Parts: sequence; structure tokens; C-alpha cells
Amino acid sequence: MDIKSARKLYNDTFGVAEGFDDRLFDLFSHCIRYIAEDGQVVSMLFEIPCTLVTKEGEFPVCYIFAAATHPHYRGKGYATALVKEACAHHSLVILRPAEESLVNFYGKMGFKAYTAIDRKDTVIPYITGDERLISLCEKEAPTGESFCLMAKGRLDCKDKIGFAYSMP
Repeated sequence: MDIKSARKLYNDTFGVAEGFDDRLFDLFSHCIRYIAEDGQVVSMLFEIPCTLVTKEGEFPVCYIFAAATHPHYRGKGYATALVKEACAHHSLVILRPAEESLVNFYGKMGFKAYTAIDRKDTVIPYITGDERLISLCEKEAPTGESFCLMAKGRLDCKDKIGFAYSMP
């Protein structure tokens, strides 16, 4: 994979966040699922390993982050294919839609919307990450805000779920 073209697609889609993108690619470039054409990454996402903590135990989770497709390649099903591939390899997949309009897009693939709270200390169940994810997000303090988190797979969550990893 051409990391330069993946970073360009990421930066063109999400902007540059003062050192965040450097840390993201340093820590998780090996977690990129992508489609390339003519040697350039045209669609990508990160599959970041996380853990779901419940009263019953801990379970592996795939956190899809920064799903992006170059504007000239949209409408070809690339993002859908990447998300479906990720779902085929993980029993539980979560993501945070970047825009409200994406809730329907992911819903058509079987994702269900949940209310998440940007904290984990008092909310069960919650999603946590390994030391790489924690170090990536350590500059982003939990705000306690609520937001939409979508999941595909078995997630017994009737009310709220904690997810304290706000990323730019």
C-alpha cells in the first residue's frame, strides 16, 4: 500500500489535525483496509482493535475509523465493500458516523444506532482500546457528550454505551 496516497486521501477528506494524523498513521497504518487504482489509494478505512467491557466479560471489537473514498470514485461501492470485508472478519464492529447522513448508509448494511457517551468510568458497557489507542487520544479529554455510535454484531446495550475516544 502507498502510505502517501492513503494519508493524502485521509487529509483531503478529514483535514489535518495538528499532529493527530501523524500519530494515527504511525500507530495504525498496519490496520488500514483499502482499495487502490493505478497505484493510488482511492478508498480506505482503519480497523482499530478495541475491547467491549460488559458485566459478563470482555470481548474483541473492531472500530472502523476514518472511512473515506476519493470523490471521483464514490458511487462504485468501494466503501461498502471495505465495511463488509471488515464485518466478515470481526464478530462485532463499531463506528461513529462522521455525518448524520451516513446513519442510513451504515444502517442499510445492518448497523444499529446506539447512544454513546464520551466517557467510560461510570457507564457499562463501554468500549476501550489498547495502549496505542489510548496514547492516540490522550490529548482529547472525554467531554461527557452524547453521540451516535453504530454497531453490527451482538451488542447487548439497551441504553447507553461508553466510548471515551474522541478523535478529530
